Amino acid sequence: MPPSGARAKLAVAAAALSLAGQALAAGDNGFKVGDGRLHLYFDLQGEYNSNVLYTTSRVPDLILHFRPGLMLNVPGRDVALDLSGNVAWNQYLGVSSSATKDLSFLSAAADLTLGFNRGGTVGLELSDSFQRSNQITSLSLASAAITNNNVLRLAIPIRPGGGALELKIGGQWQVQSFEPFLDAGATCDPVANPSCNPANLNLYGYNQLTGAAEVRWFFLPRTAVLVQGSYFARIPNDETVSLPISGYKVWAGAAGLVTPHIAGTLKGGYGNSLGSAGVPFGTWLANAEAEYLITGGIGVKLGYLHDYQADVGTVYSLYAFHRIYLEGKVPLVSHFTVRGGGQLEWDQYVLIDQPTQVANANLWFDWEVIRYVILSAGYQFTWRTSTVPAGPVPPVYSYNVNQVFLQARFIY
Repeated sequence: MPPSGARAKLAVAAAALSLAGQALAAGDNGFKVGDGRLHLYFDLQGEYNSNVLYTTSRVPDLILHFRPGLMLNVPGRDVALDLSGNVAWNQYLGVSSSATKDLSFLSAAADLTLGFNRGGTVGLELSDSFQRSNQITSLSLASAAITNNNVLRLAIPIRPGGGALELKIGGQWQVQSFEPFLDAGATCDPVANPSCNPANLNLYGYNQLTGAAEVRWFFLPRTAVLVQGSYFARIPNDETVSLPISGYKVWAGAAGLVTPHIAGTLKGGYGNSLGSAGVPFGTWLANAEAEYLITGGIGVKLGYLHDYQADVGTVYSLYAFHRIYLEGKVPLVSHFTVRGGGQLEWDQYVLIDQPTQVANANLWFDWEVIRYVILSAGYQFTWRTSTVPAGPVPPVYSYNVNQVFLQARFIY
């Protein structure tokens, strides 16, 4: 199973897009589209991965990533558009084992956001995010896999009386499916655990529907007290291998600027799965976050989150977690930027007493050589430990992964 540190890796990719966007903001690169610009880019990235199979018996390899992509930003108060996307061929070179060449695959990512009437009393926000990757966020899937994950979001902000009070109602539809990445039968027992059989991976797909509402009162121009509520329902493709999980979450607190350079979030609440996993489960929720802002939105963020999450599978289908996270991006000198972050997470399953810990950290250096070329070097470490011994049931893995990246981005 690929590490749950994928969330941090996706954040690194997003930061790379943000960096390139900022580098181009003041120039005439790209093709003019209305009031915005379309930028095309190509990433050539080399990667050393110490554990491409994500198992206790580590198999290292070198990987080449060929990634063409685009970014389009069209600002506007009536209609605003943001679009980014890429397709990548990931070629495993088979340095330590020729068998790893068979892991080569095509990945893709796309994000689209449409905003309507953002300055008006009633607006509309529509977004869609797609990811095809071997980076699985599921903790319970006992097989390395490729995932196709699509999330469609809709929100209607209502700002009566000049905008001091904002009501937002909306929803989310997530569809996720899985495909074989490797023959996981070598790492666990496919008879005792069906998810070890690549032929059964498609059974673990699901739809998840979420409805949400939020009220914010801005007692200062950029600081608000808030109340949030949501209800979700996960609908598995096959209920014999995954439980249908549903529940609600309610939050209350405050968020916004404390000073011109310090922003914060402090909120708490309660969540309950309504017995959907077969046993009563409810837990407190908390999120505390502090961020130091520098010019251009660059800064450092530190936070803590306690929440609960649904997952694929049966006895591992519901867990609560504590997470500490850190992320930042700071300019060193002209044309040089350092960015990175990490998180440490403690997970406790509801239906079985098997805690798991996951940690990851990443550090990147970016150098804008010229307006059209950005060179980057990065390192990422992922670590996972579980009290579950190696055996036929997930999650069986206690492992670590070291990844080193060198990348050249050519952008117009």
